[in-house]
Amino acid sequence: MDSRIFDQVLCEVDNIRRSSKLKVASVGSTSRLLAEFLVLPRRSYEHFECINFLVSRPEDASFCFERLDGIVDIVLVDVEAKQSLDLMEIATKHIQHSSIVAYKPNDASVEAADLLVRQHFQDQLSGKTILILGAGNISAKLALRLCERNASIKMLSRDYSKARTVADGLNAILPKYSRSSIEGIESLPNDSVFDGLVSFVAADGVVQEEMAYLVKRGGIAIDGGINNFSPGFLKASRENGVICNRMDVRLGFVYSLLSSSPDVSNFYMNVRGERFNDNIRLIAGGIIGNRGDIIVDRILQPTQIVGMANGVGGVLSSRDYSPKDKIRLERARDLLVIGTEGGKG
Repeated sequence: MDSRIFDQVLCEVDNIRRSSKLKVASVGSTSRLLAEFLVLPRRSYEHFECINFLVSRPEDASFCFERLDGIVDIVLVDVEAKQSLDLMEIATKHIQHSSIVAYKPNDASVEAADLLVRQHFQDQLSGKTILILGAGNISAKLALRLCERNASIKMLSRDYSKARTVADGLNAILPKYSRSSIEGIESLPNDSVFDGLVSFVAADGVVQEEMAYLVKRGGIAIDGGINNFSPGFLKASRENGVICNRMDVRLGFVYSLLSSSPDVSNFYMNVRGERFNDNIRLIAGGIIGNRGDIIVDRILQPTQIVGMANGVGGVLSSRDYSPKDKIRLERARDLLVIGTEGGKG
């Protein structure tokens, strides 16, 4: 074990050990290998504290997991296959006490970029045109999301064929009545036609000075690939009134902890489920019941009878109730002492 890595990991672990908040650690990898091992900036939120590591070797991952186990409450394990490294397999071998949560950093980046664009335009993206540089995982997901918000998307990649193919695929799955579309472009225009520019490219300084003049004054530019913007672009953007941002993934990081939130735990423990009450089967939370099962709003302490299951995932129309169905429904109302279709009994 490299002594430098040893010291860095122990320093981060000692720091988070002292926190009174929910303790979280993320262990991930990256396709853009800047170093064999990196400690990323700590992330502090209102309710939790997070330390972060990027690894590329199994032995470093094992060391991190061993030192984190039992110290942090949650370990976020990167499950995106960006390297030949199965972090989840390593994590399950070394983590016995902390909770393991599958982590998708790319999705957190999409959430962060989406929120930043929405905030800049105050959720009014209709009629806006956004240039997205790159045609990879994050670029494609963000393009789809912004287009669904009615922004027109132009996608530029070093591989025009890929950009066009990705754009065509995304357009094929847009909602039927979408007013906007995604276009893979081969070259840039000569005028200021873009309201925003978002770059997710695995290279330094690829956004050159001339691109700053393609974004309208008051527009937004987001460096999602980190170090994508050249000094010339940044200088020209300031002069041209374009607001530049280095994307802070903290904006979308909370998304990664959603599965561990009390609301999700409550759903699976108290809302979703099935049980029998005096030979009447109750179901809730999306479970597909048999015809005649009683659908309630929550399986523990229900407050509403939603209706009667039709056997194929829907609610049986009251017009189709048999005499036995009506008796069953009344028995359920009496047993549960609640009303039906939205009312208390």
